[in-house]
Amino acid sequence: MKKVFALVLSVILLAAALAGCKGKSTAKNDVDVITTNGKIVIGISDNKPMNYKDKGSDQWIGFDAELAAAAAEKLGVKAEFKIIDMNNKFIELNTRSVDCIWDGITIREEVEKEASVTNAYASNSQVAVVKSSLASKIKTVDNLKSQKELTVAVVTNSSGENVAKENGFNYISVGAQSDALACVNSGEVKAAIIDSTSAAALVGKGTNFKSLAATVVLSEEQYGVVCRKGSDLPKRLNSILEQLKDDGTMKALSDEYGVELIEN
Repeated sequence: MKKVFALVLSVILLAAALAGCKGKSTAKNDVDVITTNGKIVIGISDNKPMNYKDKGSDQWIGFDAELAAAAAEKLGVKAEFKIIDMNNKFIELNTRSVDCIWDGITIREEVEKEASVTNAYASNSQVAVVKSSLASKIKTVDNLKSQKELTVAVVTNSSGENVAKENGFNYISVGAQSDALACVNSGEVKAAIIDSTSAAALVGKGTNFKSLAATVVLSEEQYGVVCRKGSDLPKRLNSILEQLKDDGTMKALSDEYGVELIEN
């Protein structure tokens, strides 16, 4: 009798375990989970011209924000944007705090090691931003290196930081590209290394950093949407991005926000 009871109990426990596994969310069925939830949670930072809000508005706009919203519509769900600490982006993904990160993220080896990434959808470069009075003297990397007591500002764990390390620059790390520009503006450092797309939107006439200018290009790179490792979401987004490219959505956003698209 005890053997029969033990056998029945084992069958019940096995059935429960299988049922639990069947209902458990895994990276491989991210698209199904997103569809069921009726929304895709997108990790971002305040990062003009990719993701930002106009003064007095609660609506996220920008190249990435509007492209992500268009992609969500193709998925048949709503886009929900969530500000995250980009230093913890992989933790945010793995704990399912967000479904993806769509924030002008450079496709780098260290990113692809920790996550699954879509095909590149836009190109970018890292540029040195200096005070306008110095800009005419910075035409090459060697010009920049020749500056006395050179210290540059970069965003922590960014492509800009990688460039600073590769070139042997003395640097300080800050939390955002605007913070790096503020360091140049105040004279704390001589240059900031930031995204060219951001530099075009944040410095020069009509901006808060009108006395700064972008100079030499230090590296070329590409942007991708970052998803959980092994997720089925990148494949679906690749298809959707192709559709948005074909119907002119991406070209319109590129023209509006000055972001250079990948040409296939």
